[in-house]
This record gives sequence, structure tokens and C-alpha cells, in this order.
Amino acid sequence: MWLQPAEFSAAHEAYFEALGRALGLTQNFEQSCKFVFGIWDLGKAREEGKIQTRDERRAYSEKLMGRMLGALVKSRRGDIDITDADKAAFEAAREARNYLAHEAAVVGLFIPPKYARRKLREIMRGSLDTAAIEKERTEMFHAHIRDGVPKFVEAIRAIAEADNIVSGWSYMIQEKDDRLPFVAERYVQSVVAWVLEPLRSAGVIHRERP
Repeated sequence: MWLQPAEFSAAHEAYFEALGRALGLTQNFEQSCKFVFGIWDLGKAREEGKIQTRDERRAYSEKLMGRMLGALVKSRRGDIDITDADKAAFEAAREARNYLAHEAAVVGLFIPPKYARRKLREIMRGSLDTAAIEKERTEMFHAHIRDGVPKFVEAIRAIAEADNIVSGWSYMIQEKDDRLPFVAERYVQSVVAWVLEPLRSAGVIHRERP
């Protein structure tokens, strides 16, 4: 039925904040792929003489930058200059992106029953402890979120790992330096922790899941 934001708790808000951060990570990964693969493909097209004039370069660049993530990942499947491990990482990130974009929000839409686990007989008596009911509803939602956390974290980690790879290539292209900065060493761990921070702060999870 209809979305019920008035029923959302602090835990709901924390989940959606974490999901928003995850989508930000996804966009960073997609933009880096567009830049790196676009540079490579533009250079290859010029070498092969497929584009020569300024207008042709501009039009081809716009076409390359307009590709969606699925097309970007598919374009590298036959690339002999990319290792099988890196290709697998990109495929995993593509699938993770689809999960975050099309399925992950469903976890946060769960609204615990108004009277939690109370039986109809208790409700009819009219002597309900509202504070206890709200506590129980919160615990129900926390348990529901925790059930979805492993897949959520798996998706975040998959994207972070692929993003770390392509960001390294982007750095080397832009900085003309093949020595990656220190941030690359701890990138995956730090970005996963950043995405999950709202859930930890709200007490929904207590530590990063492996």
C-alpha cells in the first residue's frame, strides 16, 4: 500500500541514510568507470582512425559518457588488459548496484504491527502498556534490519572493491603517477564503515559485519 513515513522510527531513518550513502558510493563508482573507460575507448578510436575532427571527438565523447553501468562493465569483458579478477570485481559491483537500486529499500519499508506481538484478546481488554509496545516494535524492526544487513554489506563491499580498482586507474590517468596514495590501502574498509555509520549510531548494528 502507501508509503508511511509518519510511522518511520529513528531506525528507519538510519537505514535510509545508510542506503543513501551506499547509492552515493555507487554513483562515484559509475562516474569513475565512465571517465576511465571513456578515456581508453576514446584513445582507441583515435588510434584506429574512427574519429578525426573535433566535432567527431566531441560527439563520440558524449556517447561514451552516456553509457550506463551495465554497458560499461560489458564493454570490458573482452579487454585483454584487464585481469579476470578485476573483471569479476566489476561484474559483482554491477549486480550489487542493481540490488541497491531496485531491492535494498524494501528492507526499510517494514512497519511493525501497531500493537507489536499482542494478541487480539489483550488488545480488546484495553489495558496495554504503550511504552512496552513501542519498545517491542523497535526491537522487531531492528531484528528485521539485521536480517537484511549481511546482503546490504555484501553489496557495499562489492562496489567499494571495484570502485577502489577503477579509482586507482583514474588517479594514474589524471596524476600521471602509478604509485597509488595511502587512501587506496584502506579505502574499502573505510568506505564500508562510513556507509554503515548511521546504523551503528542508531544502535541497529553494533559492528561491521564481515
